[in-house]
Amino acid sequence: MTSGMLTWACVNCSRRFRLVTKGTTCSRGAPKPRRVPDLEGWTEQFIDETERSLHDAIMIVRRALKNDSIVAGGGAIEMELSKELRTYAKTIHGKEQLLITAYAKALEIIPRQLCDNAGFDAITILNKLRQKHAQGAKWMGVDINSEDIADNFD
Repeated sequence: MTSGMLTWACVNCSRRFRLVTKGTTCSRGAPKPRRVPDLEGWTEQFIDETERSLHDAIMIVRRALKNDSIVAGGGAIEMELSKELRTYAKTIHGKEQLLITAYAKALEIIPRQLCDNAGFDAITILNKLRQKHAQGAKWMGVDINSEDIADNFD
């Protein structure tokens, strides 16, 4: 970018264009030069961050192709683990019970944060999730599209 305006460079001859119009040609006479964004003025930090983001995306696709096991999203796993830990905590006594209960509560931060980020009433959604998980619906999680809970494995 140069002086706040987007510039383009022709791949054929490196001629720079501020505004690419329909009749623009490069010095070699190509009627419609291929254009790539000119990275002049971009910070190294931005380029490094873009590279890391692309690497992360490629690694996610690679991992998905290598491993065929999946889990439900929307906080379903965290709510199920929380339920199991709360059930287990009822069988023991003392400080360990408090510790396990606190960890179970901490796991519920994930679905709570999903609700907060989406602008939902987190208390209502979490109560619905606790009820469904107590009934055995282990894949129930926050559904952003319907502003409610849903079986997130489907």
